[in-house]
Amino acid sequence: MKSISTEAISSFIVEAKYDDLTQEAIKTAKRGVLDWLGVAIAGVGQPPALIVSEHVRQMGASGDASVIAGGFRTSTDLAAWINGISGHTLDYDDTFPASIGWNFHPTAPVLPAVMAVAEQLRASGKELLISYALGVQVEFWTGSLIGRKNTDLGWHTLSTLGTLGSIAASAKILGLDVLQTAHAFGIGSSFAGGLRSNLGTMSKSLQAGNAARGGVVAATLASKGFTGKQTIIEEALGFLDVFSGGTAEPRTAAGDLPKEWAIDRPGIAFKPYPCCRATHTSIDAALALRKQIKVKAGKIAKIACRTSPFNRLFARCDRPRSGYEAKFSIPYCIAVSLRRGRVVLQDFSDQPQSPDLQELLASIEVLNLDEAQDYGLDLLSSEIEMTMKDGTKYVCRVDAPTGEPGNPLSHEELSAKFNDCASQSLRKEDVQELLEMVGGLESIRDVSTLAKIAIAN
Repeated sequence: MKSISTEAISSFIVEAKYDDLTQEAIKTAKRGVLDWLGVAIAGVGQPPALIVSEHVRQMGASGDASVIAGGFRTSTDLAAWINGISGHTLDYDDTFPASIGWNFHPTAPVLPAVMAVAEQLRASGKELLISYALGVQVEFWTGSLIGRKNTDLGWHTLSTLGTLGSIAASAKILGLDVLQTAHAFGIGSSFAGGLRSNLGTMSKSLQAGNAARGGVVAATLASKGFTGKQTIIEEALGFLDVFSGGTAEPRTAAGDLPKEWAIDRPGIAFKPYPCCRATHTSIDAALALRKQIKVKAGKIAKIACRTSPFNRLFARCDRPRSGYEAKFSIPYCIAVSLRRGRVVLQDFSDQPQSPDLQELLASIEVLNLDEAQDYGLDLLSSEIEMTMKDGTKYVCRVDAPTGEPGNPLSHEELSAKFNDCASQSLRKEDVQELLEMVGGLESIRDVSTLAKIAIAN
C-alpha cells in the first residue's frame, strides 16, 4: 500500500455497502462479533468495568444503549466506553495476525461503538456488519503505515489506530456524508492517545474504552455540524505524521486505496488463552512439550524461553505481583501450562500461587531470539529449551500461535469459548439464543433484540 488520505477514506466509508463484503469477510465478521461479545460479557465483572460502571451510574446519564451484562442502559458514548473496557480487560479479545508485522486488537475499539449506536438507531444486522468491517478496514490501512513505529514510540496502538476505526464505524452506522465523515476524523483525532507503559494495569482496558467512546462522540458531533480538520490523517503534523514520529508518507489520491477487505485478508486471529498475545507461542510450546514427554514439573531443573523482542515489548512482567500482571508474564504462562496443562480465566485471579508453581516460575528465564532482532517473520516466535534434573534437554519452537488465520480456532472451539465466557453472567438459554442470533446476524432486522438478551445479568 502506498498511502491514504482523509477524503479517500471518507468516500470509501460512505460508498461501501453490505453487498460489497465477500462471504469470507461476512463469516469472519460474525466470528468477531461472537468472540468479542462473549469476552465482553465475561469482562463486565472485572474491577475496571465495575469501577467505571459505577462511575457512569453516578453520572445519571440516560439513553437507549445497553451496558453488556451490566443490567442498565445509558448514553451511546458511555455505553461504548464501558463495553470497550469490558471487552478488553481480560485481554482475551482478537488481534490482527502476526503476518502483518505489528500487534493490534482490531475489534475491541470498534464493536462497542457500533453496537451502542446500532442499538439506539435500531439498525439491522447487515448495517452493523458493514460498519464493523469498515472500522477494521481503516485500522488496517492506517496501521500498515505506522503500526510498528507507533508501538516503538511508546503509543498504545489500540487507543491511537483504534480511535480511527471507531470513528469510521460510527460514521457509517450514523449515515454521515463524506464531508461529515472527514470532520469526524478531525474531531476524533483529538481523542486518540494512550501509552504502552500502562500495559499490565487497568488503564490498558481504559484505553480501549476511550477509543470506542471517542469514535461515537466524534461522529455524533460531526452529524450536528461540529467541525474538525478535514485532512487530519495525511497532512503535516496530522494523525499519521505525529503518531509515526514523522516517518509516514500518506499523501495520495483515492485511487491508491486497496479494495481487499482486511477482515478477510489478512483476517483476524482469535485467542484460545485469556492473556496477552505475546505469551501465546510460549504457551503453545510449553503445552506441546508437556504432551510430548509427559513431563512432571518437579523433574525440571531450568527453562530458557527465547522469544522475539516484539513479544517482550508487551509481555514483560516476568515476576507478576497480580493476576492482571500475570497476563503479561511469559514465565507465569509457561509455568501454568506445564503445571496444569491448560491456561484458562481462573489462572489469572489474585489468589496466592501454590509453592510448586512458584518454584517452577523461579526456574524460568526469558531471553531474546537472536535472529528476531528486527522482528521480521518471527514477530511472535518463541522457543523453549527445558533442562531436566538428570541433564536431558528438550526443545520446542512455535512461530505462529494457535488462533491465527493459518491455524484457526474451529467453529466448535470458538463457540465453546463463547459459552465459557457468556455463561459467567447469563442463563444457559440466553447464551444459546445469543449464539444462534449472531450466527444469523445478517438476517436480523433490529440488533436491539440482541442487546436485550445481552444486557441481563
